Amino acid sequence: MIKQIKNLVPNNPKPMLMHGDLWEGNILFKDYKFVSFIDPGSFYGHNEMELAYLRWFNPVFVDNDFLSKYNEYIPINKNYLSYEPVYQLYYALCNVVLWDNSYTFEVKNLLDKINI
Repeated sequence: MIKQIKNLVPNNPKPMLMHGDLWEGNILFKDYKFVSFIDPGSFYGHNEMELAYLRWFNPVFVDNDFLSKYNEYIPINKNYLSYEPVYQLYYALCNVVLWDNSYTFEVKNLLDKINI
């Protein structure tokens, strides 16, 4: 996969400051309205990595409307969904190392999606 990485993800995306641990548990809502983000692990990277991480957890609110609204503020590449599993693989591997081996199942699923 590393040998093919240039064919799998965009070249030279503009780095942005990201939350770094953006999943549903780190987003506060009140009466179904966004209030705040908590527990950041900020770093600079491609914004779509953060979007991939959020979508990996598959929260109900991250639907096509969410992606459309997100794209109004921070552009999403038209081919994003085709390489999203590559970015999700990074987080799955981190979870294997940080939490437990049960995430190896996710790693395999993502590798199957990437089709390598």
